[in-house]
Amino acid sequence: MTRVTWWLGRGSDPDVFQRNFVDPYRASDPPVDLHVEYLGADSPERTLAALADGTAPDIVMIPRAGTFARLARKGHFADLSGYEWTGRLLPLAREIGTHGGRLLGIPRSSETMLLFYEKTLFATHAWQPPRTLGELETLATAMQARGIVPFGAGSADVPQSVELYFSLIVNHHAGPANVRKALLGERPWTTFTRSVALLREWFERGWFGENYFTDTYTDGFARIATGEAGMSPNMTWVFGDIPAAFGERAGNVGVTPFPTPWPAAFYVYGTGSLIGINAKSAAPDAAAAVLDNLFTNDVRRSISQDLPGDWNLPLTDPDADGLAACAMPQFAETAVALTSALQENRFGYSTWSFFPPTAEEAVITNFRDMIEGRMTVESYLTAIDEAFVIDRTAE
Repeated sequence: MTRVTWWLGRGSDPDVFQRNFVDPYRASDPPVDLHVEYLGADSPERTLAALADGTAPDIVMIPRAGTFARLARKGHFADLSGYEWTGRLLPLAREIGTHGGRLLGIPRSSETMLLFYEKTLFATHAWQPPRTLGELETLATAMQARGIVPFGAGSADVPQSVELYFSLIVNHHAGPANVRKALLGERPWTTFTRSVALLREWFERGWFGENYFTDTYTDGFARIATGEAGMSPNMTWVFGDIPAAFGERAGNVGVTPFPTPWPAAFYVYGTGSLIGINAKSAAPDAAAAVLDNLFTNDVRRSISQDLPGDWNLPLTDPDADGLAACAMPQFAETAVALTSALQENRFGYSTWSFFPPTAEEAVITNFRDMIEGRMTVESYLTAIDEAFVIDRTAE
């Protein structure tokens, strides 16, 4: 029996993965002896070091698409292009993992940002979920007038999550087409001054409350359950937090695409990690067979029932009936809508999946100084432009 090793990085619940994939896979009497090691917070550093010294496992997970791209250019990953099962993946997912015309990595999940709210609160005040930024601003103002913080959010436990709101505002205010131009170097990031200034204005108005930088994301999201906050702009992985935050009222959670200035909804696309096969693996075909068994509707259904939002596998088949039968309705509907939007090219670009490493770090590192007025919006965006120059020079 061929042995295959896999290091599972941070950002995924090891127990959920064990229950819903590893244990069933082993029970199926496969021809592969799969050994999964669950790494801790230092998983990125350990994985990068192991790839450099030749001791990495057969299957690796790399957080951040920009980091994966650098490693791919150095020849660290095997080509997956010839495996038939990769045709089950969304075209965008394959595009993110393709370098030099070869499919070298696969996003482990499809993620996006949404606007969560509590339906009873909205019904009490006869509020409707906002569809445009103008409607969002009107609603947030009305909430604040009633002593309700418009946005429940926090970042203390995941400091790098501040980039979520940069990704959200540049896409949903300036538009994905303009973000794409900036990613391609066809326009500077300083042209997004109005968008980022609007985000800072929301903070200055108190729409994120007084403790965004010192509260955890879990605490921030939970405020829509208590009524302290009216809405939560947040990631798909908070679906897994709904049962703990809302208990028996989980059905009261409403979800809507984040508003835009335009009538058609779209979704910012991102993925937490990319999965690749080590180019030095002694058993690349066996490792690929493991991934063949992973990227299926059955596995996505099982994980979606256990922890919705985690391992939302980027499959072309939306599997609407299958997800509706097993997952919480809000997640099932969102997952299907996200798949459809990606197939119709209605998507925006997240920093964690489309920015190179130095530029992404500039978004994160300077964010609080910009929001709290110690750095101007113009200087903040100039630093991002300069970081892109560094990254392009390194390519």
